[in-house]
Amino acid sequence: MKKMLKTLYDSFVDNIYSEVVKSPVRILPITFLFLCILGGILLYLPFSGTMSFIDALFTAVSGVCVTGLSVSDIAIQLNTFGQFTLMLLIQVGGPAINSSFLENGLLDEVSTVMGLGVDGRKDMPSIFDGFNMDKSVVHLKFKTAKVFETGAVWLRYNIV
Repeated sequence: MKKMLKTLYDSFVDNIYSEVVKSPVRILPITFLFLCILGGILLYLPFSGTMSFIDALFTAVSGVCVTGLSVSDIAIQLNTFGQFTLMLLIQVGGPAINSSFLENGLLDEVSTVMGLGVDGRKDMPSIFDGFNMDKSVVHLKFKTAKVFETGAVWLRYNIV
């Protein structure tokens, strides 16, 4: 029985691995999904804090997407381990995932909102991070701009 289960497991892992690794287009969404689910589980566990599973999953997805949204006060609901986990999700998810999508031709538009403030702190992640130095510049063509009452500006560009 044990040998049969091991054979089934090995076959399953080999098949999944061979299907996923065939194309970067498959790797990126699966990596994104994996980060969100793993992050949600880690934030839900008791040694991370006191979040419900749905709140932990929402916070993890928000962290990977670098939206900054949360349904609860992170400082209260997450302890040091939970906050560190969330910081890792933000660092790995945002700029690295964005760069991977761009490098593999999965983006056709770049959209960014500029708010009223400047954050030039050292070692802060940018929108895209992790390109190889030999990578050529990705050219953009202006699409639209919208100015909000608050002074924020939403800029949209097509990737050429």
